Amino acid sequence: MIKNKFIAFAFVIVWSSLSTAVRSECNFATGNRISELNNPKAIQRIVIEIPKSRQFQKNFLKILVSRSENIPPKLKKNFKANVTVVYKFGGKCIYRGRVRQNGDWKDHLIVAPNGQPIRSLDVKLKNGNILNAVKFKLLIPYTRNGKNEVLATVLLRAAGYIAPETFEVWTVVNGVWSLMLFQEDARKELLERLGRREGPVFEGDEELIWSYKNFKNWDLEKVSLARLVNRNWFLKGRSSQDIVLRSFSQIQDVYLRFAQNIDRFTSSGFVVLQRNQELFRKYFLDLLAMNGLHAAKVHNRKFYYNVYTESFEPIYYDGNIKFKLFSEEAFLEKQFQGLRAVLPLFENFKYDGITRRISSKENISQEFTKRTTLEARKAKEFVQKSLRKLRENEKRIQGFLEKESKRKRVVHPRKDPYLHFFKLWNKRDLNRLS
Repeated sequence: MIKNKFIAFAFVIVWSSLSTAVRSECNFATGNRISELNNPKAIQRIVIEIPKSRQFQKNFLKILVSRSENIPPKLKKNFKANVTVVYKFGGKCIYRGRVRQNGDWKDHLIVAPNGQPIRSLDVKLKNGNILNAVKFKLLIPYTRNGKNEVLATVLLRAAGYIAPETFEVWTVVNGVWSLMLFQEDARKELLERLGRREGPVFEGDEELIWSYKNFKNWDLEKVSLARLVNRNWFLKGRSSQDIVLRSFSQIQDVYLRFAQNIDRFTSSGFVVLQRNQELFRKYFLDLLAMNGLHAAKVHNRKFYYNVYTESFEPIYYDGNIKFKLFSEEAFLEKQFQGLRAVLPLFENFKYDGITRRISSKENISQEFTKRTTLEARKAKEFVQKSLRKLRENEKRIQGFLEKESKRKRVVHPRKDPYLHFFKLWNKRDLNRLS
């Protein structure tokens, strides 16, 4: 009896301490502030404190002075961090997490005029979330063209695409202030908020592309395929394993076919899946209209496999979008110059631009205003100017496709550079892969 009472007492103590820890994350009743917690505009700043600040600064300097043109993967080290979200209504929430360097290239690190270091970060919270995001990026704005990225994600979501929550936010990292772009990672929370059931997420595997062992950047592009992002979903059970294996086989086949024709494509790349062709064609042209073909590069591509429709959907990522008019009439010709092999996919394709498919322009302005530091009038002006340029680009694309559909095509014989690539490397070189 005494033993049972002791166990019950210990349980009460532990439960009480856990409850207190959960409650102490925020200094206000979160249930009374649901609307503010879901509004990016309500965040005054995000404060990140890394206890091992000296090692964190050394890591910054090591990346900055490293000889490689890109950020060496081995220097993307994790650091424990305390993350505080300060809200405009006076409340704040404190979370535990980890941070590490984000980005492929060194434009994700800058030394400000006052000598202070600023860097893009990957952030993972161990407890709590910010606008339902547990993992997110804090990006130096110019690495994504700032407000263009914010508007692009608003437009893409309004058109029904999967696009991450993105907004401007003031950030303080170990006392250094900077305006950053908050962008959530493609995870369960993003899928469910946009009405999708959790399922496999794939992306182009960049491990072989950037500073892999003794190879130069891009040396192994022709053998770099795709990888599963949410590996834990595979472990959920027999059903999820079967879904992952079937969808993984399909996406790898697409990447293999791209590798077989890589010399005939532009650097922007192009991936259209057999199922959902119309969706992927629209997505490609929407990116083109927004000057965002950086997101069409195969190593940048992300895909969600919808278990209900048994087909893939694109997930927007890293478009480097800029809302500006095409620079010249020959611009589209240049963009499609290396894509002759896939132009038949657009033959007689009626491109209904994204500006026609969104239901409310006013709603776009409102959603954009929530996510930028601009005051409402200037935010609305930015949206209106951007949409005018976007509509003009859409018209030019449709005109170009109509002209191309009338052109006679020459069918080129298929190559297999994927296998040819391996024949070029002798045994010694291939041993470097292992």
